[in-house]
Amino acid sequence: MSEIKESKTWCPLPWIFQAVRNNGDLRVCCQANTAESRGLLLKEDGSVFNANHDDLLESRNSSVLKKVRLDMLAGRDPEPCLRCQREDSCQIISRRHYEKENWAHHIDFDKAKKWTREDGSIDLRQSPAVYFDLRFGNLCNLKCRMCGPTDSNKWFGDQVALWGPKFWDSHGEVELVETSAGRFKTKNADYDWIDSPNFWNQIDQMASEIRHIQVVGGEPLLIQKHYDLLEKIIERSDASQVTVEYNSNVTTIPDRAWKIWKNFGRVMIGASVDGIGKVDEYIRYPSRWPEIEANLDRLDKEPGPFRVWLAATIQVYNALHLPDFIQWKFEKNFERINNNDRRPILNTHPLHNPKFLNLKALPPLYKMKVEKRYSDYLLELEQWMQRQDYVPERIAFYKGAVEKLLAGYVTYMNESDWSPELEKFWYYTVELDRLRGQSLKETVPELYESVAKFLGKAEEMAHSTPTLY
Repeated sequence: MSEIKESKTWCPLPWIFQAVRNNGDLRVCCQANTAESRGLLLKEDGSVFNANHDDLLESRNSSVLKKVRLDMLAGRDPEPCLRCQREDSCQIISRRHYEKENWAHHIDFDKAKKWTREDGSIDLRQSPAVYFDLRFGNLCNLKCRMCGPTDSNKWFGDQVALWGPKFWDSHGEVELVETSAGRFKTKNADYDWIDSPNFWNQIDQMASEIRHIQVVGGEPLLIQKHYDLLEKIIERSDASQVTVEYNSNVTTIPDRAWKIWKNFGRVMIGASVDGIGKVDEYIRYPSRWPEIEANLDRLDKEPGPFRVWLAATIQVYNALHLPDFIQWKFEKNFERINNNDRRPILNTHPLHNPKFLNLKALPPLYKMKVEKRYSDYLLELEQWMQRQDYVPERIAFYKGAVEKLLAGYVTYMNESDWSPELEKFWYYTVELDRLRGQSLKETVPELYESVAKFLGKAEEMAHSTPTLY
């Protein structure tokens, strides 16, 4: 193994992690979805490992993961890790960065070198999967604008209305068929892999090793099978040593969740909220802001082993709104939510795909408007904190944190000009508005006017149908 002492590209996940997509396909991690390969773990015949019928342990020494490990140890950028590379280059805190901090007690670069053989494989007994990212199908109660049918079954009807009954997932083309009830279901894809005896037999053997489980959907709190898994962990191990983590839209939190959570050492909830009021309702349709805010208030106060943060996806629709979101967070004065010096404001990440919703697709003049709004807000925030009698040290700390956060998005936004994508954005937005009874013009009028002016077209453009992918 190379004598390199440290690597800027190293991440602990390929040594300790097992990640499953919504359709059961296994991958390097969820961030790898941005890369051309999507980080899918391939068998020798070129097919993808799938939790529905394959050996989870065997997948951990797949050719893809072996190469990722060797690249990281040599300081090379692994192909599946494109998203973290892009975010690191803009000084946006990437997953690679915070996973190194999260797992420093368990594994570091030197230990990873010792655990890795010359071909990139590892001894699975020496380095068991202690961290699982499980996408339990696509059952969801929302159909967010940056999402799609692979992640939410609520999207099926809009998918058919916009582009027809076929879409692509990692295993190929998926076809939707109409049921007798007038709804749609998949004809040739299995998003119910969580019912597979193959998966449950294997997870039963691994349960005692699990120290961290990240549960995603769909909307995970609606998926009953995930509670079955948590109960299995409680039976098989000391749950007080296990962390359960969610990405949840926090529109609803069932009683069963509150009862089970008290058994675990830590419950971490990334609340997928992209703004306040009508902006979040527009993006995360058909959510209702009062319900979300009430659940956030309870999560902030409820006794228990909770760590909660606001996980915002920064995109075309909410770019200008970000300072208002930050200010709302300050004024809420949460006791628990993002109340730490490590991530004191929001946990944000830029939307990478689809490209026509990426910040880089904004019209040049609108980018200037966003940049000015961010600059103006820093002064507004400082003046607000002074009126609230913040001590100078805290003013400097918070202003610095917000400035760094906003500067990262300005850098990312201005890296490239993807404004040719705006025709796709316009068609997509106007058609979704029509289907859902929403209005970009009423919700984010500045964006509507800027894009309309840039394109030199009005709503009749929606009647032409450009190719989106």
